[in-house]
Amino acid sequence: MRKIKIIGPLKCLEYKLIIYKCNSIKEIKTIKNGYELENFNENTEIALVPLYDEIYPKYIMKNPCSDNLIFYYYLFPVSKFTLTDRYYGLKLKGEINMAKYNINITNGTGEKGVLKGTYTVTGASNGYDASTLTPTNITVTDEAGTFNFTIAATGTLTLKVTEDGESSGTAIVGAKFIRCDSEGNTYGNEITTNESGEAVFNNVPFGDGAPAVYYKQTSSDGNHNFSDALQNTTLSATTETVNVTNALPATQTLNLTDANYTNLPVTGTIDLD
Repeated sequence: MRKIKIIGPLKCLEYKLIIYKCNSIKEIKTIKNGYELENFNENTEIALVPLYDEIYPKYIMKNPCSDNLIFYYYLFPVSKFTLTDRYYGLKLKGEINMAKYNINITNGTGEKGVLKGTYTVTGASNGYDASTLTPTNITVTDEAGTFNFTIAATGTLTLKVTEDGESSGTAIVGAKFIRCDSEGNTYGNEITTNESGEAVFNNVPFGDGAPAVYYKQTSSDGNHNFSDALQNTTLSATTETVNVTNALPATQTLNLTDANYTNLPVTGTIDLD
């Protein structure tokens, strides 16, 4: 039996120490530089992993000759991964997978230290078609890099704009809408209603867990009122239609009277700019 002092790299102050016996894990400890491992014998094998990131390589040494067990490790550069909607540029939530690495993406971005090499990549984001992810292969070098991925959805959202908000109502031609995120930031190009009062957002997410599709109206035909408030809907099926009201303006009564004689009507015109 011996007492072994573990000396790790100076850049990392805490480690995960895995103690093996007869090829099975006997104990896992959180340790610091200079930790003394007692009762070290010929059946003991150890692995040392920096505590804060499981992707670092494990360093295993069995029956060292010295009383100081020294570990060295290579610090992987942290790479950045982005995931966006291919047609609208929206920042997505999802994941990028390659070999043993799983990179969680939040608000379009994730980070991970990855060993250099060439990887086949898959990915997913709720409501999107995983087979459309691009690129599907990347090469990681010794330097930190940024890898940009896009993914597409195949749903269709139709906005039907009429005077009364009913599908059979008078169609509004020329009303415009644009995709947004939940904060109201705009993405992609405007779409415009046709002769049937329909404007179509193609390539939107749908299905179980799909995110809400946010949008807002930016203009009408010049003869109807509209709301420019942020709207959203969630598609459970591939296609969905939402009815939108652009009502005629209410009739306003304007009175023109003599300023010097109370209630004396005056004939004239009033211009509203």
